[in-house]
Amino acid sequence: MVKGLVALVLENLLANSIYWLQQGLIAGEKSREVIINIDTETYTLNVRDNGPGIDPSVKSDIFRAYYSNRPKGKGLGLFICKEVADYHQCSIYLDSVEDSDGRLRNFILELPKS
Repeated sequence: MVKGLVALVLENLLANSIYWLQQGLIAGEKSREVIINIDTETYTLNVRDNGPGIDPSVKSDIFRAYYSNRPKGKGLGLFICKEVADYHQCSIYLDSVEDSDGRLRNFILELPKS
């Protein structure tokens, strides 16, 4: 794996979390949180935050080129993440498990086991 490209994926996921945390939090939350979980048994990395989350109806669109929920977004960040993951024979996706408010917040990067 090209470490710099994997770092690009992580940087984009973190930058997205930081941006959306500045837009708001889950109702009742008082502090911004980004949670990164690395599972060395399943070779997965999860990135989630307690920001506004993603509407499940756009789940299939978020990795498409030029799709963005940001007012001035270019829609290339998650598209490039998906391309880098595919190049390295990895998977990146938004978990389908909805939080209690019906929003999605957990991105999963599955790394190759070899």
